[in-house]
Formats: sequence, structure tokens, C-alpha cells
Amino acid sequence: MSRAHILPALAAVVPSNYGDARFLLAAPRFQQGGGTSCSFGPAWGLWASGCRDARIVNRDGEGCRFDVGQGISKLYNGSKSAGAWIEAGAGRRPKPGDFYLLHGPISGGQWDPRSEHVGTVVDSTGSAWTFADFGQSQTNTDPRPGQQCARRVKRAWDGLHLGSSVAGGAARLLGGWIDADALTYSAAPLYGAAGTGALLPALVVIGGACAAYLLSED
Repeated sequence: MSRAHILPALAAVVPSNYGDARFLLAAPRFQQGGGTSCSFGPAWGLWASGCRDARIVNRDGEGCRFDVGQGISKLYNGSKSAGAWIEAGAGRRPKPGDFYLLHGPISGGQWDPRSEHVGTVVDSTGSAWTFADFGQSQTNTDPRPGQQCARRVKRAWDGLHLGSSVAGGAARLLGGWIDADALTYSAAPLYGAAGTGALLPALVVIGGACAAYLLSED
């Protein structure tokens, strides 16, 4: 039970669109128009890999609890309390399966904390990193243009900032990430380790009550 189970869990729900079964698996009570869905991705990755640390996991069941508007703050504050938070800088890079935090675009000369974004690292090599992110917007070729979705996205990396997942969007400051190796996994994972692609047959997904984190993001 480790980071090896996180990316297989995300692969089960990314890509997906609001309204379909894959999206519902990770975000069963997300309501379109209620804010961004970005924090549901990490919450699902944590839950499905076996983490039940109530300080971090914003989802109902097995000692954890969903709190409205606390999706990002639980990830940040909870992981700091657990000793799993790593500040960006000094040439450090997250590993696949870590959960990252971007500060909002600059507003009034400051990084805007009201539009922070979180997601899951798939690859952080080179100058273009790959992520599995909820909180994205469907395009004109998708079933519900403008509504929320989950996608694998690329973001340019310049050593401090990550670029937008959409053309013309503003770059954001990488705040840091949750080190998946520093977390405690007390429940059985729902998916086999990376490379197996297996859904563990004796387990079922427990649908926790969820809602949107009321922040904007691209």
C-alpha cells in the first residue's frame, strides 16, 4: 500500500467528463456550477490507494469526513501536520503519484490564493510535466462544452512556475507537493500497483459524500 497504487486509481477516472460514470466514481456529489472539481482527484487518489488520514482525505467514510470548502486546505494543512508536505524550491521535483499545489495567477502584484489548484503528478521530467487533473473544462468537441472534466494535462516548467493547461492561460507558482511516500496507508487499495492495471476483485468503491471546493481555476 503505497504510491504505487495512486496512478492506477487516477487512470480509472482520468479522462472523464462531468456526468459520466468515471467522473462520478471520484466526485459522486460534485454539482456543475458549484466551483471547481480539482480537489476531488487527489481525494480519490488518496482514498483508493488506502490512505485514511482524516487530516488529509476530504471524503466520507472509515474515519474520514467530507467538509465543504476544505478540499485544498485539508491537502495542504493536513499533509504539513503529517510531515508529508514538501515546499517547492532548491531544484526539487515531485515524483509520480505526489499531489501538487499551484498558487493562483498574479492579482494586484501578488499570487492569488483564492484560485489555487491541486492535482496529481504523472511525470515531472524535463521541461514539460504531465498531470492527472480534475477541475478542467470540456471543449467544443466534448459532450458538455464548458462543464468540468478530468484530463491528463501538460504544463511547461521553468524552474519556478508551471504553465497553464489551456492556451493563453497564466503561469502559476508551484507551491509544493505531498510526498506520497510519507503518508500512512491503513486500508487495502482498490487498484493493483502501477504496471498491473488490476482492479482488486474483492474490494468495492465506497461512495463518499463530496461537494465542490469553491474556487476558480483553469
